[in-house]
Amino acid sequence: MDIGANVKSAKVYGGVERKMSNEYGNTYCFRRRMKYGYCCFEIEQGENPIIFNLYIYPSYRRQGYGRKILQRIINDIRKTGYAGEIDIVASPLEDSISREKLISFYSTMGLNILNKEENE
Repeated sequence: MDIGANVKSAKVYGGVERKMSNEYGNTYCFRRRMKYGYCCFEIEQGENPIIFNLYIYPSYRRQGYGRKILQRIINDIRKTGYAGEIDIVASPLEDSISREKLISFYSTMGLNILNKEENE
């Protein structure tokens, strides 16, 4: 599947700001910024999309915003026509959540955790 045309045309839907940060050949990197946090994802031709750097501002945590932003990212990826597995990196950016709870949360979203076996 050629994701190029679909990704480029998908940049403006949803009513939420989404900025394309760079493009190298068939790799597209995005950052979705919302009032309660941000998250990044990358789509590369022939690879599973990968989600990384989910961050929810402290005053919005434990209120469902992490799930909301992840669902929007998943929807963004699906709107490109991609129907396969979506990868995510489970690395808390600070001491706001344990890695184990983060892995459990990502699993409930149907995401494939890349660094599940990593020891800290």
